[in-house]
Amino acid sequence: MRRPSKERVAAGVLASEMLCAAVLGAVIVRGPEHPQLSRPASTAVAASTPVATSAPTSSQADATVPSAPPTNLHIPAIGVDVSVSPYTAAEASRRADGVTGKPCLVSGVITCVNPASVDSVVWQVGGVAGVAFGSEPGTDASGTVYFYGHAATGADAVFNDIARLKPGDIATVTTANGELHYQVQRTVDPAKSAFASTSEVVDQVPGRLLLISCDHGPGAKLVNGGYSTGNIVVVLQLEQQ
Repeated sequence: MRRPSKERVAAGVLASEMLCAAVLGAVIVRGPEHPQLSRPASTAVAASTPVATSAPTSSQADATVPSAPPTNLHIPAIGVDVSVSPYTAAEASRRADGVTGKPCLVSGVITCVNPASVDSVVWQVGGVAGVAFGSEPGTDASGTVYFYGHAATGADAVFNDIARLKPGDIATVTTANGELHYQVQRTVDPAKSAFASTSEVVDQVPGRLLLISCDHGPGAKLVNGGYSTGNIVVVLQLEQQ
């Protein structure tokens, strides 16, 4: 993976006029009819949880790679080979959304995802700091796995090229229990305001992996010196083991 030069990175963050901005809607508490970004810290469960959708292409009979936290993501088609770390409340507390200016941690609840550097990929962890969804990858995973990375205009960033992924391209996720191979199905490009009501995002599908970034492609709407108002979401499904 190409790395940004030191001159382009300050405190692990690219200059805001180039960076993709915080990815909103990551912390979903309600179904599409009430797309809220977070739930009260005292609430133990989501007020309304989307019905799990069957995943006919993933292996559910034999849990050959038990669920575990991800450690690496490799996407040969776009030259990505990068470590993966959990997105924590501590990291969110240092971040804000470039479109709205709102902090990514409010009263102990994560309200947006904004990775600390342009070359890092973070994993959304369900059940932590108010996050409703976010499964560990594995052949026995019961819900969707969420990975986030930055895209940028005029500079290197880890997910700059995810919109070029085609159906059939492969992404390999490594955990302590082994490797999992996911195949690209499709790409959607919701506005950030519609992220939490996008079915591909809220549906909890066994074996689904989402690669999520900001839209910096042709025609993307940029505000506040270069922050994107749109998302790119690549939908992948676990191959049969």
